Amino acid sequence: MLVHPALLGIELRSAASDISYGNSDPDAERAAFGKRRAEKLGLGQGQRLARVLFSDSHSLTALGHNAQGDKRVTRIKMDKPSFEGLRLAMIDPDARVRLEDEIPTSVPYIMGVKLEGGFLDGQTVHFSRNLTCIIGGRGAGKSTLFEAARSAAETQSDSPIVDSEAWPQSLHLVWVDEAGQQQIIRRGIRDEPQNLLEPDLGPTRFPIESYGQGETAETSNRARTDPTALLDYLDQFVDFKDLKTQETTARNDLLSNQTEIEKAKLEKAMLGNRTTTCGTEVVPYSNCTVTVTFKPSVKKTLNATLNFSDSAVGKTRTVSLTGAGK
Repeated sequence: MLVHPALLGIELRSAASDISYGNSDPDAERAAFGKRRAEKLGLGQGQRLARVLFSDSHSLTALGHNAQGDKRVTRIKMDKPSFEGLRLAMIDPDARVRLEDEIPTSVPYIMGVKLEGGFLDGQTVHFSRNLTCIIGGRGAGKSTLFEAARSAAETQSDSPIVDSEAWPQSLHLVWVDEAGQQQIIRRGIRDEPQNLLEPDLGPTRFPIESYGQGETAETSNRARTDPTALLDYLDQFVDFKDLKTQETTARNDLLSNQTEIEKAKLEKAMLGNRTTTCGTEVVPYSNCTVTVTFKPSVKKTLNATLNFSDSAVGKTRTVSLTGAGK
């Protein structure tokens, strides 16, 4: 099976696994199998099985998570999503398949913006990866540049500057994502953003925490009378999605348990006192006594049934009980 030409990759249980069936595999036997595979299939020295880690989820909450519960699986580069694209990617895993745990942690950032037309016509601004300060007098275009930089944010701005007379006819935004890949976004006036490098499937909006003129002051003023306003502001910096799902599940379980407990308490109260001399079974031609006090806990007359399993006739004998609650 290992040398079958249809085998293109192996799925790992963890990104920390060192299994590769290649030259780097620490297990000599696996490395030998990998060498035999390459020889039989006529593969190049650098060709190897793709190492992938996917999400074998059995619920919506687990979708996109690996076995450790982290949102880090496998990135596969294709011209477009298709089985043929997947096959080609698996054939060339060094260039097209990467475990997300093996990708160095990187903070996405805006590299720069170029504006054509409008108040800042011809301006190109390069942003620092650490801190960029925009200094200028009133009417110098600080807000216009700020709004241009966040025009590709997932949350749309309601600033009146956007698409106004001062707004550029065209702006280009260079964004570097977490994988270190540059994304060039173009937005025309009153148009949706477009990804120039990947027009069909490339991202056009990115998670940007941004607050325009007056927005932070508004949050501060609201927090004076509504403490939840500040909490909502701070919660934006933490991913509570999974925690909220867990909280909802735990709350539903507690409510379900409470219902069952109340039901059990009611049944116990209705049964009242019980005594019996029957034991676990009654031998033929003998007798025993069962004493039951039926006390309903609600203020109305209720009926109940006492069941006796009778193996002699293959059926259950029943005794009807009636009681009135007080």
